[in-house]
Parts: sequence; C-alpha cells; structure tokens
Amino acid sequence: MNFNNLNIIVDRRINGLSISATITIGDYMNWFLDHGLANKLEDQRPVMKSRTANMIRKRLVEDLKLGAVIPPIVIGFAIEDALNTIKDANINDILENNINNATIIDGMQRSEALREAIDSSPEISDNDLRLDIWITPNAISLIYRMLVLNTGQTPWDVKRQMEVVYKPLINECKSYVDGIRINTRNDGKRRSSGGEYRASDIVELFLAFSSRKVLINTAEKLADDFTRLDVTQMAGSQEYSHIFYECIKMLFRFDVAISKYEGQQEEQIEGDKINDGIGLFTNLPAKVGFVVALAQHILGRAGSMKSDEEQKELLQRTTEKFYPLCDKIDAFNQDELCNFLSLGVLNDSMKSLSVKKIGDDQRRFFEAGFNALFSSDCDIKDMEIVWRAY
Repeated sequence: MNFNNLNIIVDRRINGLSISATITIGDYMNWFLDHGLANKLEDQRPVMKSRTANMIRKRLVEDLKLGAVIPPIVIGFAIEDALNTIKDANINDILENNINNATIIDGMQRSEALREAIDSSPEISDNDLRLDIWITPNAISLIYRMLVLNTGQTPWDVKRQMEVVYKPLINECKSYVDGIRINTRNDGKRRSSGGEYRASDIVELFLAFSSRKVLINTAEKLADDFTRLDVTQMAGSQEYSHIFYECIKMLFRFDVAISKYEGQQEEQIEGDKINDGIGLFTNLPAKVGFVVALAQHILGRAGSMKSDEEQKELLQRTTEKFYPLCDKIDAFNQDELCNFLSLGVLNDSMKSLSVKKIGDDQRRFFEAGFNALFSSDCDIKDMEIVWRAY
C-alpha cells in the first residue's frame, strides 16, 4: 500500500500518534477485502440495510463514480512504545508492516459504498482516498482515544468500542501472560484446561476491572455513565493496563494451579455445581469476582481511586503474597488439593443463593470471597474462609 501526503501529530495524552494519509481507492479496497473484513468483529456495527440507508448509500455510490471525495476512513492499531519507536524516517515501513493488523474504527458504511462503486466503475481505483490512522502504545490507550472522541455524539456503547480493538487487546494479553490460551468464537473451542478462556470473557473482565463492579449490563449498553467515566479514567493511563494484565496473570496462575484437582466422584452430591479444579473458573462469575476483588484491593472501590504510589505498593505486596500461595498449591497432591479447595463448602454456600438472578448473586458471592482472600494477604490454610465470606 502506497501512503502519500503523510502528516503526523503526536498525541501526548496517550503517547500515541495520529497520522493522516492519502492512498488510492484501489489500494484501500484491496486491503479492505483481504484484511479489513477479516479484522471486523462478529458484533461490530454491520452495514446498514434499511431502506433509507440503502438510498443514501446508492447516492454516495453514484457520487463516488463521479469523483466525489468522502470524509476520512479511520483505522487503528497498537505498537508498544509507539512514540519512541516511530520516527518520520521509518513511518512508511511501520505502516506497511502493521497495516494488515489494523481495524476499521469508523467507516464501514463508506467502505461498502466504495466496494459497490469500484465494482461498477473500476476506473475510480486510481482516485485518492483519505485515511486517519491511530497508532497507540497499547490497545487500552486506543480505547481511551475512542471514548474521548465519541463524547457528545451518539456513541457505540462501551462493549462495541471494546470489540473494535478486540484483537490487539487480546494479543497484548497473550503476550503479557505467558502460556494463556484465549479462544475466539470462530475457533469453536471449549475450555479444556486451566488457563484457557474465551476472548469475550477477557473483554468483560476489563470492563469489570475498569468499573470495579461485578454487575455490568452486557445485554444492552453494558455500562452506564458512571462505568463509562471509570473506563475513560482507567484507560487514560498506561499504568492501569499494566495492572489489568497483572490481574489476569494472577487469575491465570491460580487457575492453572487448582485445575490439577480432578475431583472425587464418590463425594459428589446432587446439585453441586463445581466438582473439580477446572470447574471454578470455567464460568464467568468466579472470574469476574476474582478480578473485581483485585481491582478494588489495589485501585480502590468504585467512585474513588488510590494514589499511583499506593497502587504500586499494593500491587507489589499482593503479588509477593499471592504467588507463594500458588507455589504451595502446586506442591499439593490430590487429597491435599481436595482439602484446600473445600469444594463441599463452596457448593453448600452457593446452594443458599437466591435462584432469581442467580448469576448476579454468584458474582457478588465470589467478589466477597476473593476480597476476603486478598484482605488476608493470601495467608490461608484452605479456601473455607473464602467460601464463607458472603
């Protein structure tokens, strides 16, 4: 892809870059068909099919065939330490090497109109098209920029904005947490071992971590204005991305350690929901409770925020206490794991939860339990204190 008329503006708030460029419609359409559509998320805003939308797109297609210029299409990707890595001299190489990982942030409708126009009028392939390219040091910084840019408009909800940068967020998590396995919907894989998660769960864990609340409306908006404000505040600092990935690393480490417990068939009781180690974090409530408890412990409760220095100290202290606990679990045999996990107590406690909105109660249950774990500096002989905290 040949980028012309490059103009670079530094975004010092997120230590990223905003780059404007022109390319030919033909070059863009080749990228769009080969990579833009492939990078599109399943739940990303689809091409609108209403009668009004079709009429407007038809008008736009006719204008494009006559040589009309449309507003820039916005795409984005993440590069670690973007501000120090990218210089004017190597910007073309940076774009060429990373453009195939970019996701369309704004311009799916225009892209579809371009495709229709070029199909019927191939000669417009040589016409110029403007691109806005956002390059940030991490996916969370890109989310922050998108949130701020959408202020005052009719925005996508937070979930959709997360999904736009779905792939770089997941890729960062994979690179940060050695050994983690993250499956997308297209993979069609089910969790088969500790340390294996759905990509959509990682997205929700970030939202729960950001808001420091276990209950988030994923069915509709996923987040109200207070959550949106918290996410913006969280994503505006690179330090928070580090803390989030540290929390996922701790979840992964604990999950792998306890998943060695195979369960004891003769001790299972009808109605028990969790009978082995891998079962604890297979469903979302326990994962959300774990991550939210960590976020509250390190960052502070929702609506407040501890100082950066205090957060660093708490993160260091928590990891220094937590990982030795995981090491101790690693050394357990099956009987010792059985005694430590106390799954009988866990199942009995969960049976007392209200059947109405059971998922919400389970999230609160695990939040209270893991808060007890971290407030005790992980100094426990077994998990009974965790399961009885609610």
